[in-house]
Amino acid sequence: MKIAKNFLQGNSEKFTYKNGHWNIELKAMNSLNSEETEIDFVLDTGANITIINPSYFETLKIAESGIEITPSKTKSYGSDVPGKVWILPFLFIGGFTVKDVYCFTPNDPRRTHNLLGIKVLAKFYTMIDPVKSRIYFEKHDGILADYKMLSGEVFVTPK
Repeated sequence: MKIAKNFLQGNSEKFTYKNGHWNIELKAMNSLNSEETEIDFVLDTGANITIINPSYFETLKIAESGIEITPSKTKSYGSDVPGKVWILPFLFIGGFTVKDVYCFTPNDPRRTHNLLGIKVLAKFYTMIDPVKSRIYFEKHDGILADYKMLSGEVFVTPK
């Protein structure tokens, strides 16, 4: 099977390589109270869910906005990490808007990494250009068939 995709400059994000990780800065928005912020994410294909640290959880005012928050635990390096699961209304990536992103926030404020997990990354075909330090994104047609289109490049994940 041959897959040929056109990756557009406007559908890319600049990445940096820090401490052995690829990092991209993405805008996240809590539309319920109009809070938005830039978040530095580590691309982590091994993370099932997107993780947003306690500091950004507070910056986005998730608890104050009425977003449903459910106590939960996730596995990290073989141990249970207590925290909470919630849904981020909007995440902007590579010229696309992902709506209703499932997130986990650990209770421990010493956990400072933000991880962009596979549940977001799997929505896209990606191409990495290490010379230009850019990651290009294109909608993954096989997955998008399962999502409702809102308008243009906006799509919704199922609850």
